Amino acid sequence: MTDQVSRWKGNWKEKGDEAKPKWIDPDVWKGLVLFWQDPKSEKRVTTAEMLGIMIRMAKASINTVQARPHTKLVQENGVRRLEKKLLISLSC
Repeated sequence: MTDQVSRWKGNWKEKGDEAKPKWIDPDVWKGLVLFWQDPKSEKRVTTAEMLGIMIRMAKASINTVQARPHTKLVQENGVRRLEKKLLISLSC
């Protein structure tokens, strides 16, 4: 629904009140226009959009975490041993 309201706003900026969908109640449309005209609404929308972007980025990074075992031969004081580590790589 957010995308739809965003499209209505874009159409309203271009066409004015002619952009109002026929099925929307005129009082609801007036309320949307008043909200869009408020400079503070731009900041709220921008903040909400940024939050949405951050959430999508976080979800994407969670899906791209890869863990793989890594074994390395280590020699200390003449004694050889295998050292095992788990390497985690993030690809964003």
